[in-house]
Amino acid sequence: MEIAPGLLRARVGELETELVTVPSSAPLTKVVSALREKGAYEVFIVEGSRVGMVSIRDVLMAKNVSKKASSLAVQVPRLSPETEVAEAARLMSEYRIRALPISRGSEATGEITALSICKALSSAQRLAFTIDKIMTGHPITLDVDDRLGKAKALINRRRIDHLPVRQDGRVVGVLTSQGLLNSLVPPERTMKYGWKPEALVVDQLSVKGLMERPLVCDVLDETSSVLKRLIDEGRTCAIVGLGEELQGIVTYRDFVKLLAKPQESTIPVYMVGLPEDPFEAEVAKTKFVRVVNLLRRGFPEILEARSKVKASAPHPRSGRKRYEVETLIYTPRRTFVYSESGWDLPAVFDVISDRLKTIMSRRAKRARIRRTDRGID
Repeated sequence: MEIAPGLLRARVGELETELVTVPSSAPLTKVVSALREKGAYEVFIVEGSRVGMVSIRDVLMAKNVSKKASSLAVQVPRLSPETEVAEAARLMSEYRIRALPISRGSEATGEITALSICKALSSAQRLAFTIDKIMTGHPITLDVDDRLGKAKALINRRRIDHLPVRQDGRVVGVLTSQGLLNSLVPPERTMKYGWKPEALVVDQLSVKGLMERPLVCDVLDETSSVLKRLIDEGRTCAIVGLGEELQGIVTYRDFVKLLAKPQESTIPVYMVGLPEDPFEAEVAKTKFVRVVNLLRRGFPEILEARSKVKASAPHPRSGRKRYEVETLIYTPRRTFVYSESGWDLPAVFDVISDRLKTIMSRRAKRARIRRTDRGID
């Protein structure tokens, strides 16, 4: 399955769309309005050089609807316009998100979405293989009489956004996280400090009232035709069946994975103690791997790199953790060790990266001086 090399090497700036943002002080009602108005799955919060994201699942998990959006935001990697689409696809696939911010300098100017990638994929190449090759088999399902509370718990716990709904063993609908979001509060029900109680989702209601008619395809349908139907009909998933028997489900994530580029390192890099927040962990990992590979160019004798992260208990007021990071760079004759601490883990790795480059550059300079003194150079 060779996927359009031109698209793999394309830059995300070519697929850039409008950045959907809300102010950091905005309440969740504002997030819901922005998500609904833009038909988006996530909104971004820009604070200086930091970009946070709040997704539909984050909103569904929130218990206090008057909370500020920034309290739910997680930091996400920022892409430059020159980042390859394959790298954006990798990040989206690995962390099950549908958009990433694009920055020019320190300013976030746009975003790349799973939909824009899939539209480009649909235009660039005929995917002449059957849909069963990429579908997710044996999806979690609901019964038509199940309650919304069960659906919401499954969506949050399993980090999924689409649940086929069965009746008498046959798929009759699909419940999406977007559908649950739209049921939270009608636009006219918003209040200054939250949502009216009668506008909230009643967890004991049946999923039947919120499910939508499914887009159904056969396991032997060509992948290109299924992707085109998804885009043309404005859907986010298709149910894959064989006759009336459910076989699987396919979403934009399954198509984006076709383009995902695996992260590589030229030498062994080990990291322990990374935070559970996938985006914070990904940013830290990317920064460390990048600096190690950069150092390897100037110091080919590097054998291995390790990083140990320790986190304090959350601060009682802010909930933030303070991180202590120790890095070790192994060479045949010496191990370089450097430690740094701070509240912002990616920023800590920025400092570590700069410090490691300085330490090893000084070592290389001293080595050149010694060789010159000995008449070797």
